[in-house]
Parts: sequence; structure tokens; C-alpha cells
Amino acid sequence: MVAGPLKSIDTVIHAAWYVNPLDYLTSDENLVCLNGTLTLAQACIASDVSYFAGIGTCFEYQHGDDFLSVDTPLKSQSLYAASKVATFTLLSALFKNTPVQFGWYRLFYLFGTHEKAGRLVPYLQDMFTHNKIAVLNQANLIRDYLDVDCAAEKITESVMATNAGTFNVCSGIGTTIGDLALRIAALHHATHLVQLGEITPSESTPLKIIGVCNLRDKHHDSR
Repeated sequence: MVAGPLKSIDTVIHAAWYVNPLDYLTSDENLVCLNGTLTLAQACIASDVSYFAGIGTCFEYQHGDDFLSVDTPLKSQSLYAASKVATFTLLSALFKNTPVQFGWYRLFYLFGTHEKAGRLVPYLQDMFTHNKIAVLNQANLIRDYLDVDCAAEKITESVMATNAGTFNVCSGIGTTIGDLALRIAALHHATHLVQLGEITPSESTPLKIIGVCNLRDKHHDSR
């Protein structure tokens, strides 16, 4: 229990989780993170923390609909997603009938400052910088991309307002992976280095993952 260091703290934003792009979907570290989150939540209750923000994922949702809202049923397709669903369910039960306000923020496809190597945008930037061909075998897939700074602003404003509930942190706009790659390539004058391929969508790899926003920030209206 880590109650001691939380004394006099009124708000906790818990963003820590195992997210190595190579294996985060299947790693047992997800279970470690789940247990650690529950320990932190219990400490927050014991320390009279007034607001707890947890970070979820769009992978929690059952995919198939063109747009995913917070009312979309949950259906995980990986250990990562299942761990997030379990965390959300357990935290909801844990904070029920306590004074702690609980916000759960489901992230869609973020990119931007300090992004870990191995993810899509850093991969593209690295290939174009070194004049190498970027091969994209899933260019037809449509995803909801949002700059991480905008995502942080949306979450921060909601936390400061002590909003309780479940929230989609997204742009509400679908962009194909191919179009995103070509836009980044254009910034490097490297559209000739983009090699696009297509994949047949499946239950685990749906054609569209686009969020219905229920958050706003001072620069963007909710979509």
C-alpha cells in the first residue's frame, strides 16, 4: 500500500502502463500493471484522494461499428485490452460508494512529442529522414489519430472539472494509414518513398476504429 505519499494529494492521474510496441498486446506485464493500478486505487481511497483518472484504450470496444461511442459494448481481442477492461470494471466497483470521483479516459491513436521508436509515425519519420522506402501493408485501415498534446489538454481540462464517467480521447475523424503516411512523407518531400499495401479486415483488425468524442478542449469542439 502506498497511502503515505498520497497524503494531502487531491487528484491522481494514473497513466503508467506497459506499452512496448513489440509485445504490449500479449505481455504478462499487463497483469502486473492491472494489480499495481488496484493497489494505487486502494491507497487513494485510504488517503482521501478526491479524484482518480485512469487511462483506457479504444481496444476495449467491440469493433465493427463505423464509430465507437462510450456506449459501444466492450469486447477485448488481446491481453492488453482485456487487462484494461478488467481494470475499468474493478475500479468502477472499487470507487463505488466512496467519495472518490472516477474518470476513465479511453485513448485512440495518439502521436506526437516523445513518441516511442517503433510506432508508426516515428517509423515513417526515420525512414524518410534516411531516404528509405516505408512499407505499409495495412494502408487501407482507417484510424482515429490525435496529437498527444491535444489529448493531454482534453484530459487535463476534464480532470480539473472533476468530471466523472467514461470518456473517449479522440479526434472523431477517420484517416487511412496510407493517407497519414503520405501527409508525413510530403513534409519530407518523400512521397516517392511510400509503398502502400492493403489487408483484408477481420474481427481483430477491423477496417475502421473511429471514436465519438465526448470531451472538448479550448481549441476543438467535441465531435
